[in-house]
Amino acid sequence: MSIESVLISLLIGIAISVVIMLVKRSSLKSVDFEQTACNYVRDGSFRVTQSDDTFLYSNVSRAQRQQNNTQSSNTGRGSSTRRTGRGSR
Repeated sequence: MSIESVLISLLIGIAISVVIMLVKRSSLKSVDFEQTACNYVRDGSFRVTQSDDTFLYSNVSRAQRQQNNTQSSNTGRGSSTRRTGRGSR
């Protein structure tokens, strides 16, 4: 097989895929964009009974606070902690 036949085959494949993509894309224009899903949900058909936040990862970072000389005489090590867990109900 020569390079020319490979390039021709590649171009034909790309052309066919572009035509298919344009045909499929034109069939998706029947619905306008909506900011919310209110128009898609029937009244009374959707009810949230439980709400949870599930975190897959947690990140705890600690950094020593800089001491300000004009503050109290607290010489302990300060830390900053970010905790993650389940959301409130």
